[in-house]
Amino acid sequence: MAERGINMLDIALHKSLQQFSLDVKLQAGQEVLGILGASGAGKSMLLKCLSGLAKPDEGHILHNHQVFYDAKKKVNLPARDRRIGFLFQNYALFPHMTVARNIHFGLDSLESEQAEARVNDLLNRFHLTDLKGRFPSQLSGGQQQRVALARAMAIEPDILLLDEPLSALDEHLRTHMLEDLQLCLSTFKGSVLYVTHHMEEAYRLCDRIAVMNNGRIVEIGPKEVIFERPVHLETAKITGVKNIKAAKHNEKGQLEVPEWGITLLYETTGENLAQNVLIRPQSVALTDVYAGIRPNRIRLANCEAEASENCFDAWVTGIESTPFRSSVYLKFTNASESASDYNLTWEMSAEELLKVTQLTQPLRICLPKSQVLCLRNE
Repeated sequence: MAERGINMLDIALHKSLQQFSLDVKLQAGQEVLGILGASGAGKSMLLKCLSGLAKPDEGHILHNHQVFYDAKKKVNLPARDRRIGFLFQNYALFPHMTVARNIHFGLDSLESEQAEARVNDLLNRFHLTDLKGRFPSQLSGGQQQRVALARAMAIEPDILLLDEPLSALDEHLRTHMLEDLQLCLSTFKGSVLYVTHHMEEAYRLCDRIAVMNNGRIVEIGPKEVIFERPVHLETAKITGVKNIKAAKHNEKGQLEVPEWGITLLYETTGENLAQNVLIRPQSVALTDVYAGIRPNRIRLANCEAEASENCFDAWVTGIESTPFRSSVYLKFTNASESASDYNLTWEMSAEELLKVTQLTQPLRICLPKSQVLCLRNE
């Protein structure tokens, strides 16, 4: 665990939902733990259970020595007593309150002078002093986000929950706010759970990442390992692996990919099997798996020998270019009649594309075995 202190959050809960059951076990220290997953995976409900806005059916939620929830002991601490700051996806600012009053909300237990001093400090910290008398409808999306974050921090929480806080912003503003949020979280002394389905946000802001699918955590580990060597099919998809197909282990320990018509070597030294903590038993002997490779890890082969390791002939079926990156679509059999009929997406720079387009077809490509992923879906 990427702890930066002695803070400890322990979660083990079950809640039956309409589409699936939420079954989550995890621990978090003084860190930013990303909760990454597709829409509807159960991420927001996890935060609601943790904050006290929703009640689990079974399990427990502990923070250090304090019990937030324990089904067996019949303990369910009210949200106001959990010292949790919650930044909602739509910010949930009170429309009839000014910026200052929104931030002040939740500080009624403090003396008026102390509460006012804390509000002024947060107004200054989040560059909101000139906006303190405005109402939410008079603010931009970025300004609303800063007010919501200041309000979440006002109670000096031990735990901070962020539910897709940048999803309502346009791309330019998202980039700017990402930098501000990164600075804020780097100085926070408690546990942060950061929910998103945006992989760049997760990588920039988080220490560890937990991947959720259908109400359960399928994979959790350091962000570098989760992105570089995903083990689970859902993790590969959510972190940008575009080339994935059903495969089978053969008796030689290779991956046969029927739809591509090829057999792949891949590394079985444990790098893509043991470094991530998976919430399930591991079995290298599983037959039905998935083969995957990131689109930017394909390369031209360095030799022409037919027996070269993971080297194959491939035909270009289409090219899509932007000013910065290009996608080349490849097929392992002879040229396709349709641009949409392809096996692999190969991403490259404009300079690399120029080199590739000058070569005669078929291209000789390599899928380095160190980059081939063997993915489970159990």
